Amino acid sequence: MAPLKKRLRWHLGTRIKYIPLVASKNKKRLRRISKNKKRLPVNKGDLVHIHKSPNYCVEDSQKGIPGTSGRICNKTSNGPDSCDLLCCGRGYNTQVMKHVERCHCKFIWCCYVKCKTCETQIDRHTCNVAEAYEISHRQRWSSVDVEVSHTS
Repeated sequence: MAPLKKRLRWHLGTRIKYIPLVASKNKKRLRRISKNKKRLPVNKGDLVHIHKSPNYCVEDSQKGIPGTSGRICNKTSNGPDSCDLLCCGRGYNTQVMKHVERCHCKFIWCCYVKCKTCETQIDRHTCNVAEAYEISHRQRWSSVDVEVSHTS
């Protein structure tokens, strides 16, 4: 799952720069919390959130967040399933998979179906594991030749 802010930005368009965090001393009046800790009024129709969003990129079993390490992503998509967005900047690995299925099936009178077997190769993209990504980047900077997977 993509981080909430990015997901909302994708669905609602690029006009949203950020979603402000709000707080309330009394339950009737919400105030926007700005970066310099001033409380600004919230206008009717503003999109706000009351609590900071958790980091959906990293696994947190206490909050029930599986993280995105190892998730299948779409290399060519611009949507929430894209490798760039889903992998949280960690990059992704590509595996060539052999897919075998029955094809060109014909019904033979009476009474069975005769099929051929078709094989196709597909590319499967999965998000890098956070620890492996950090280790590979540390090694790359310490002048060790490392084959690094795709990065965003």
